[in-house]
Amino acid sequence: MSRPASLVVAATLLAIIALASRAQAQPCRSSAGSELDGVRLARDTRVEIEQTLLRSKRQLQERDRLATEHAEPFSFHAGFDVDLRGRNFYGFTVCDRDGYRRSALVSRSDTTVSAGFDIPKWDLSLRVFTRSERLTLQANQLRDPEAEPNAAAPPPRTVAGSTRSAYGGTLQVTEWVELSGAWLTAESAMTLHDRDSDISPIPAPNVETSYLMLGAGIPRFGLIGDLLVDPATGDISDARLRLRDAPVWITKLDLDVGWRAPKDEFYTRINMHRLFDVIGAGVDVVPFKPELRSAWTGVGHHWGWGIGGRDVFPDADPVSASFLLLWGFVDASVAATTYRSDATVAYLDEDARLAGVDARLEAGIGIPFIGGMSVGLSLEGGVNRPQTLEAMPFMANRFEIVGGFTVRVGP
Repeated sequence: MSRPASLVVAATLLAIIALASRAQAQPCRSSAGSELDGVRLARDTRVEIEQTLLRSKRQLQERDRLATEHAEPFSFHAGFDVDLRGRNFYGFTVCDRDGYRRSALVSRSDTTVSAGFDIPKWDLSLRVFTRSERLTLQANQLRDPEAEPNAAAPPPRTVAGSTRSAYGGTLQVTEWVELSGAWLTAESAMTLHDRDSDISPIPAPNVETSYLMLGAGIPRFGLIGDLLVDPATGDISDARLRLRDAPVWITKLDLDVGWRAPKDEFYTRINMHRLFDVIGAGVDVVPFKPELRSAWTGVGHHWGWGIGGRDVFPDADPVSASFLLLWGFVDASVAATTYRSDATVAYLDEDARLAGVDARLEAGIGIPFIGGMSVGLSLEGGVNRPQTLEAMPFMANRFEIVGGFTVRVGP
């Protein structure tokens, strides 16, 4: 299999990133390590889309649950969703033209827009989506020596960036058939700084490669399979079979069995959610080596509340007061993680298993009688989070902050 876009982000970011802990007072030197290829980028986009649609679905399920408790359940959903997420990675440096290090920040912003309908009684739903992702590297500029002493420091300069995009949809017909498809573009890198910049030139080959995602499943059993196909060659670049929310005792289990490119590597991923409504754990194992790629364990809890018409107007007619006036939820979790892959070993130049932490807080509120509008906010933070390192191994040992905002309009 060819290596699509193998130097895209490596050339624009990795070749200019130096580990601050290794060279605090030294002139810049390249610490380019692992290469980031189109398969890994496309896989990351696929996972992010899946999680975005899942967040929207769970929000609807929460609203339906509360509506059932306080009023009549919703029989039909049709809506428009926007999901915005931004993340920053700290602790990077770049080289200036004199060969010395300059502090830098890597930022990523993701926007997903989706629309569709859902008729639970008929097990019929359709959702289409489009997504754009942007990764940028910003370096601090030197203060002008002739500037006033109290003058503000010049804003950071965006010196390199890359973009990705995707569009597709999912269709469920009865409880036995679900089909999905998407067109995903790999990274398109670009150098953004001008000739007058004091930042060293950054090589940026502009390479674009696309992938086709095809999926099918049986919703009744929570079973879904999907493929990533390189349309240029017809090769299957990645394959998964997923089992979602399988009830096991007093918990729910997610199981992924698949094959990940480019190293022809099989894997088994198992995640247990909210045992006793609090505890969770998961592992990602390469079975034939055998090798533990990643693991996590943590605690979390979900709180939901709703206010119905009967709560506000207890003396009103039960039929006329059967509506959900307001609803909301809060979800919080924290987990300890561990991760190791050939990509992070190559980047760090040491065979180390990376310990990390992953903390999340999400809250949402909805007003059903005003166009079914609901909004949500999320805040995440951590270091060496497995999902991040799967997509961007050069973020190893970098602190990450993620902020998210969602809005939905529709019943």
